[in-house]
Amino acid sequence: MAGALVPASVTAEPALTIYNQNFAVVRDTVPLDLKSGVNDVRYTDATAQVEPDSVILRDPAGKHLLQIWEQNYRHDPVTQELLLSLFEGKTIDFQNIRTKDNTQVHELIPGKIIRSGYVPGGGSEQPIIEVNGKLQFSLRECRCFRIWATTQCSSRH
Repeated sequence: MAGALVPASVTAEPALTIYNQNFAVVRDTVPLDLKSGVNDVRYTDATAQVEPDSVILRDPAGKHLLQIWEQNYRHDPVTQELLLSLFEGKTIDFQNIRTKDNTQVHELIPGKIIRSGYVPGGGSEQPIIEVNGKLQFSLRECRCFRIWATTQCSSRH
C-alpha cells in the first residue's frame, strides 16, 4: 500500500492497481493534522495484508520532509493469547471469582506471563503463567483462572 499523508486541505482521488497473485497497489491521500516534531498517527483503514515497506509518507507539495520512525500493524482477531502477548514477561492481576459462604468473592491474583501462547497469523499455543512461584500450564482448569474473560490488565513492575 502506498499512501501520501498530507494536510487536510489537500485531497486527491484514490487509485487502485490490481496485479496477479493477490497483490495490489493503493494510492490514497490521508488528511492529517501534523505538528512540528514527533506525531503519533493511528490509521485504521489499512488492509490486513499491507506490506510495511510499501507505506510512503510525503508532503505532496514538497515543502516538508517527513519520516516514518516506527510502524506497527495489528490486524489479528482479539484472542486471550493476543491480549496476554501485550504483557508477556510482566506480572498482571487476574480476577478470580469463587464462592465463600454462599457469596461470590472477587479476588485479584498476580501472575507473571511467561509465555502468552500467541502465534502470529491466528494460531495459538498453551499459555504459561507463573503464580506463587509455580508454573500454570492450563488456565481454564486452574481454579484461579476459571473466569478468564474478566482478566484485569493492570501492569505491575
